[in-house]
Amino acid sequence: MSFSNPNYLLVKHFSLYFWIATCLASIVTGLLGFLLLWEVAPWLKFCAITLQITVLYVACLLVLKHQSPGSSSDKPLEEKIAADFFEQMVQTSKNCFFAIAPDHDFRFFYLNEAAADHFEEPLEVVKHYSIRDYDRSYDAAKEKVKFAKLKEIGFVSFETKHYLKNGKIKNVLITSSYFVHNQKEYITGYFTDITKLRKSQAELKTTHDYYEKLLNGSPDIIMLFSETGQILYANPAIESILGYSPVDFYNNASLISSIIAPESQHIFEENRQYLLEHGKANEKTSELKWLTKDGKEVLLQQNIKNTYDSEGKFTGFQIISRDVTALRSTEKQLEQNNALLRAVFESSIQAKILVDKSFNIIDFNTEAESRLVKYQINKKLAVGNPLIDYVFHKDIFINNLQKALSGKKVTTEQQITFGKENQEVWVFTSYVPISDAKGEIIGVSFSSLDITEVKLSQKKLEESEALLEAVFNSGHQTLVLIDKQRKILKFNKAAEKGVARFSNLKLQIGANYLDYIPDWAKDIFLENFALSIQGKEIEGEYPFVSATGQLHYLATFHQPVKGDQGQIFAMAHATIDITEKKQNQLLLQKTLNSLRDVQNAIDKSAVVCITDLQSTIVQVNDAFCELTQYTKEEIKGQNIRILNSNYHSQSLFAEMYKSITEGNFWRGEFKNKRKDGSFFWVDSTIAPITNENNEIYQYIAIWYVVTRRKEAESQNKRLLQQLITQNNDLMQFSYIISHNLRSPVANILGLFNILEPNDQLGAHNEAILEHLQKATLRLDEVIADLNKILEVKNQNILEKEWVNFLDIFEQTKAFFSHHFEPIETLLNFEEVPRFYTVKSYLFSIFYNMVSNAIKYQDPQRPLQIKITSIKMGDYVKLIFQDNGLGIDLTRFRDKLFKLYKRFHLHIDGKGLGLYLVQSQVQALGGYIQVESKEGMGTSFIIFLKFAPEQKQLEDTK
Repeated sequence: MSFSNPNYLLVKHFSLYFWIATCLASIVTGLLGFLLLWEVAPWLKFCAITLQITVLYVACLLVLKHQSPGSSSDKPLEEKIAADFFEQMVQTSKNCFFAIAPDHDFRFFYLNEAAADHFEEPLEVVKHYSIRDYDRSYDAAKEKVKFAKLKEIGFVSFETKHYLKNGKIKNVLITSSYFVHNQKEYITGYFTDITKLRKSQAELKTTHDYYEKLLNGSPDIIMLFSETGQILYANPAIESILGYSPVDFYNNASLISSIIAPESQHIFEENRQYLLEHGKANEKTSELKWLTKDGKEVLLQQNIKNTYDSEGKFTGFQIISRDVTALRSTEKQLEQNNALLRAVFESSIQAKILVDKSFNIIDFNTEAESRLVKYQINKKLAVGNPLIDYVFHKDIFINNLQKALSGKKVTTEQQITFGKENQEVWVFTSYVPISDAKGEIIGVSFSSLDITEVKLSQKKLEESEALLEAVFNSGHQTLVLIDKQRKILKFNKAAEKGVARFSNLKLQIGANYLDYIPDWAKDIFLENFALSIQGKEIEGEYPFVSATGQLHYLATFHQPVKGDQGQIFAMAHATIDITEKKQNQLLLQKTLNSLRDVQNAIDKSAVVCITDLQSTIVQVNDAFCELTQYTKEEIKGQNIRILNSNYHSQSLFAEMYKSITEGNFWRGEFKNKRKDGSFFWVDSTIAPITNENNEIYQYIAIWYVVTRRKEAESQNKRLLQQLITQNNDLMQFSYIISHNLRSPVANILGLFNILEPNDQLGAHNEAILEHLQKATLRLDEVIADLNKILEVKNQNILEKEWVNFLDIFEQTKAFFSHHFEPIETLLNFEEVPRFYTVKSYLFSIFYNMVSNAIKYQDPQRPLQIKITSIKMGDYVKLIFQDNGLGIDLTRFRDKLFKLYKRFHLHIDGKGLGLYLVQSQVQALGGYIQVESKEGMGTSFIIFLKFAPEQKQLEDTK
């Protein structure tokens, strides 16, 4: 088979170049599409066509793969089959295949049917043209370079424009290959119409520019985020709202997390996670707080949704954020304004109902509902109902509503009769048009105010004017109205009689009032008249002697009279004879002076307190404040129970209240409490105070302080108790005398019986005498101790003086000077450094406490003695603390202060010291406590009561 068949040559030489060029065209077109904002639809179609041609090319090769020059005798047949197959493939292809010969001025010598459709001319006509006839951009120099390149590499691909004979212009992509056959040059190839592609790209570019302007000019922030949350794009609005430029975010990936307010970060993250989980069909809208570059908070309404590429692959998020800070602030203000308007609407004393243009109810307030109940209208107001259903005079109502809808404000007064009893009320109604923002009337505000009371007041005013006229002309007070020129405008009958009483003149309207004033009073009248005309109210009292020689008193009143606008146009002059009143005042003044003297006497000698029926203090005198330490401002308004000391039983108060509420006096003694907590006694007399109707409305208490008497009585009781106690002690002393002295005396008698008078004093008698001496010494000590006890018990009244605790300790220390060197002493007398008491008793207490501490110290450790004075209410608390042997209180507590009781028998002692201490403490009005633990030490706590002299001093401190 010969390979001169042009179809076969086309297949052989064109196929490889064609496939390579097709691939390159697909790549170039794909890159071009990618650069145009990922819009791939136009070039995807082109790639499909290229893929189709590639498949055809592969089919051709399969047919020809076993055919090569000189293969067999069947080659002509195979060559024919291949040529026919290629011919059919090329003719049915939608791409324009061509073959040209360069040496024939690049004229077509082969075109398929698609070429005729492309050039929109019959195929036979097109074959007579050169490819240059359709390419106006032809340039010989460039064509020469292009042809040389084609010869060099075998194929080229380029884009150009075809200018058709009918005037159309088409964009084409030409792919051509070069080969030589039988020493003759050929160019084969195909071109694809890409006019629609270029048009789509141009439209896409326009759309891209439009959307770019739209994005850049948008007032909303538009951002694109990657899947990891990094900002890929942000429009300029982000700088105007947040103060950051888009570049700030591109250079700093973590910036986005730092400018979302902490309280909104979880919302941002939840929205992102939600979209990751729910895919394309979902989006989230929420409001988040962001921070501007200068640290301010802005509220952004944010819409977030996923973004995907052309293959549906998730690429990140798109967020559009709108600044709603001002909007929300305005909404909040609007909400507050609405609430305020609603409050005004609801709190109005007028019944208010809003209706639309059809007279249907839009809104109403509570007063409107109450008015229906008041007028016995058995139908509830409801939005949407016609207001006409609730009114009485329907015709008048509709007419007024129509006037209001025309833009007029209508007000009326109506009288309404309702109910079975035909009750009458007066109402003031107003119809005000309601306009929208455009000024169009959309409804009417109907208000109704019940003015029945006003109408009744007007009626009463008319009646009162008539009554005033009657009053003006009645009574003993003279009344004359005069104008600024002192001309008489009006006068009553009393004035007419009064003038006639003191002169022969007769009052006349229009006359000069000065002509009726006595000469002695004219200057005073003119002065008062001038002041009254200036707006001042003048009162005066003047004595005068009547014609009968009697002293009289006249009271005068000058009152300016004002008109509706407040201007003074006249003066009212009134006079009244107050002679009797003056005489009563003088008598009353004498009585008041007497009462004042009585009150002063009571204030100086007694405490006064006045309460109301609920025991609330309404008035006190200075003595009360001085006694209770409360000021008048503090005590007024307080309940009298503020002074309750809780000393008395409730039955006492019940008896008191029963007596005074029945109108009787009550007298008794109270122990009350001052402001500082101290107590005082009063002898109280309480009496009810009645009003003019003889009704009790207050109580008065008059107290006399009896604190000293009560304290004296208490002192007497204590002395009596002391006498009883001392008597008991004397009985015990008698017991001691009868028992404890009996044994030493018996020993002495026995020893004397043993001693023989006639015997010479030998060793035996010396021993007897020695025992006799010891027994006698022991008896002497017992008697001495008993004398000390008697001294304490018998001294009821001892002289007291100021004693310094530190001085007493130093005197005590002097008695034990040889013992004090190794002793550590800790003294603290700062709170109470001195005490008003019996010095000898206090010294004895210190002496015995220190003596016991030294005597019963623990030999295993150095002795430490600590003495402290502390103020405890009405007592000074003396603490004597040591670290000695201690006492077993479980065994000896009840015997601790008994006479001759000892608890450490290995140490010399008589058991007298603690008994003496307790006796002296009790004699000083105190008591003693002990805390001790064996091996740890002992604390004696002595409470001595302050004398009144020191109590006052301590309270002052």
